[in-house]
Amino acid sequence: MDLSNENTIKELAKEYRIEPSALKGQNFLVDKKVLNKIVDSAKINSKDNILEIGPGFGILTKQLIKKSKKLIAVEMDEKIVKYLNDTYKDNKKIDIIRENILKVSNSEISKLFNSKDGYRIVSNIPYQITGKLIKKFVSDTNEDKNDTNIISKKPSNIVILVQKEVAERICAKKGKMNLLAISVQLYAKPRILFNVSSDSFWPKPKVDSSLLKIADIKEKPRYRITNIQEFWRVVRIGFSSPRKQLHNNIANGLHRDSNEIKDILISIGIPQNARAQELLIEDWIKIIEMI
Repeated sequence: MDLSNENTIKELAKEYRIEPSALKGQNFLVDKKVLNKIVDSAKINSKDNILEIGPGFGILTKQLIKKSKKLIAVEMDEKIVKYLNDTYKDNKKIDIIRENILKVSNSEISKLFNSKDGYRIVSNIPYQITGKLIKKFVSDTNEDKNDTNIISKKPSNIVILVQKEVAERICAKKGKMNLLAISVQLYAKPRILFNVSSDSFWPKPKVDSSLLKIADIKEKPRYRITNIQEFWRVVRIGFSSPRKQLHNNIANGLHRDSNEIKDILISIGIPQNARAQELLIEDWIKIIEMI
């Protein structure tokens, strides 16, 4: 069965009485060339444990099973789960779980693989949960800290299709920084591997996509930060009015004198008229240390 054929997917949707839902982010990949590029870019080997989120009709699932050691596919749609169970009922390399991925703890996911080797995420995710999903697997600290039986609760890396605009925000550089970029870059190293046209999906979404890789994910921030709560308090204040100069936002938010904040910025090499998007993570750390 050719799952990259749009007519095939339409027939399967008809057979299982599935009407693709925009609310569920059900845009199925139907482009073999893009599929091959995703698989090649993910560089999966026979020792990899893979978590796939929102497998849909399994165009990517089929390739992940071939190349990985173990695959866990998490899907919310009851009818799609039935199709996946019918298709892979005799395959011991895959476990299909009907659940909202945001309701499954990272510790539970690690335990599902029954391995201390860790796991990776490779998926065409529902776009409407991109921010929450990245927070869950990248920027959140691990829950269940007393659970010493699990070594890896965060994935070692993530390769996912996301909305192009969101991928660009996550990978932003100095001058275009934002809260999402900081939350990811604080714990990992993101980069865009390639872009994907909306024509590669059925139904066709309104936006183009990008394959995003988030590598080298750390359990704790990659930078030395004494108080992570204070870090985020000051950063959010800095971005509270993006068009305003940074010294005004910080002075207003912390109830400090504006000239005092200007002097602090100048002392650490930041122009007094700088705006929040012009700062790197290292700059925020310096500001907080001085304040």
